[in-house]
Amino acid sequence: RQEVGCWSHCRRYFYEAAIGKEPLAREALYRIHRIFENEARWAREGPARKKELRDRITRPHVEAFLVWAEAEYERLQGERGLLRSAFGL
Repeated sequence: RQEVGCWSHCRRYFYEAAIGKEPLAREALYRIHRIFENEARWAREGPARKKELRDRITRPHVEAFLVWAEAEYERLQGERGLLRSAFGL
């Protein structure tokens, strides 16, 4: 199990890198957006239903994001800039 901070803060760092025309940052924003879309659709659901939906639908997106981000971070470790910072947070 891996702890993740606030998705809004995570998204902000990728947004800053995307302004610099970084394709990987745009990919990260797309992946995070899918998570936010699900949460918006489920806003009126009760806590138990939200948990079930998160476990079934959102968890695979989050796990795929973390695997992808870890691989990209390893690749970018020697670089400097907003993109590396976004992946390194």
